[in-house]
Amino acid sequence: MEQPDSRHDRPLEVNLDSPGDADEDSETLDIVLDPEPAPVRHDPRTRAVPPEPIAASKLPMIRAGVCERCGYALRPLEETCPRCRALGSAPASFPAPVSTGPAEHSAASPTLPPTPAPRGSRSRAIPVLIIALAIAAGTLTAVWVASSPQYRSRALYRAGLRLQLAGDFAGARERYRECLELDPTMALAAFAIGTTYLGLGTPGTSSSMQKLTEEAMWGRTEALDQADRWFRYAIEVAQRLDPGVRLIDERINTPVRLQAYCHASLALTALMRYAAALGADQIDAAMAWLRVAGEEAQRALINDPANDPATQILKTLTPLK
Repeated sequence: MEQPDSRHDRPLEVNLDSPGDADEDSETLDIVLDPEPAPVRHDPRTRAVPPEPIAASKLPMIRAGVCERCGYALRPLEETCPRCRALGSAPASFPAPVSTGPAEHSAASPTLPPTPAPRGSRSRAIPVLIIALAIAAGTLTAVWVASSPQYRSRALYRAGLRLQLAGDFAGARERYRECLELDPTMALAAFAIGTTYLGLGTPGTSSSMQKLTEEAMWGRTEALDQADRWFRYAIEVAQRLDPGVRLIDERINTPVRLQAYCHASLALTALMRYAAALGADQIDAAMAWLRVAGEEAQRALINDPANDPATQILKTLTPLK
């Protein structure tokens, strides 16, 4: 554009009055033409702004060749594999397949690793797995305890005790013997077998002992002999047990206390034999059994000074000596 010359610098007068009214009071409008026009200001909203440069890390990666995960042939401008796009991109450490052709898509393919589980679901699955393992361990422990010889032996002992209290001494002895077969260390069962031969555990205990004493007067001492044998066997088993072990009976809850009850029971059978010998006019035999009863009662109190049966037997023997 050519610059305006100096003749254009003077003001241009424009008369606003009509030609016939021209006088000294006429109004004029001066228009001054600037030799350098002001620069044109464009609206920034319409101005073409060049886009910002995109970082190289944000540029999409254009793959060519084969898929790094499944080996599928890709087109030059394909960014993801059309076959395994749901699996995501392959890990950097996973080697690319050697083949350049399309691979057979199979879940058993060695080039197709299993889809990793989301971290959130895996973290939620861990507590569930721990709870499941704890429940399984508790169930297995309960099954093992219920099937162990010791557990079944105790169950048989309780069953025999119920039968004995009901007066079924033969059935009780059978349960107690089965108990000892499963657990030979069950000294309580051996002691209980001895008490069944005496008829202990029922309201008719006194009449049963009276009957056994009368039979012993005639030399029929099979029941007393069986009772003594099982009492002595219970003492032998109890002596081999750990003194600190707890037995399942509320009163006879330690091996030492069990030995005391066995000795007190031997003192009781000796006292019954003493009475039978007196009834048969066998004085020497009666005095011998009286000494045995006193010795067994003393042994019971040595093991357990609070043993009440042994104390009662000693009180009975004092006026007889």
